[in-house]
Amino acid sequence: LLTLDIDHFKRVNDTWGHNAGDGVLRAVAAALIDSVRPMDLVARVGGEEFAIILPNCASTFGQTVAERVRRRVESMPVALGALVPGGLEISVTVSIGGAFAPQWVRSTPQLWQERADQQLYMAKSQGRNLVCLEPTAMSVVSHEEKQLLFDTFQMQDLE
Repeated sequence: LLTLDIDHFKRVNDTWGHNAGDGVLRAVAAALIDSVRPMDLVARVGGEEFAIILPNCASTFGQTVAERVRRRVESMPVALGALVPGGLEISVTVSIGGAFAPQWVRSTPQLWQERADQQLYMAKSQGRNLVCLEPTAMSVVSHEEKQLLFDTFQMQDLE
């Protein structure tokens, strides 16, 4: 799971208006879709935040995909054209965080997203326009994930 946030998006809305902000959202969404495989899921999850689910993606490729996405957005001028008086091209960047979902760990979407968000906040705090992913597929299992695993085993024992 990659979570990403458009850097300084509020500044776009405040400077050029919400029509310009909408144009930036559309341009970033198109860049994300162009940067991933057809089987991957790109979704806007709120405001200027997006998520990309990369099913069957080895953890070693997560960094490659995230960097490809980041570079694609960074290198793409966003033409605001008719959206602002006089037309304009601006540059935008994204910060990206990522978390892995190892097959052997039973988790929940919320826990998975929390881990990706922690990495996203790290990318933002380190200066933005960065990728921060979990170092490797999580080998530490949270208390909630352990409970999910044990609940499953207990239910199987009862059958």
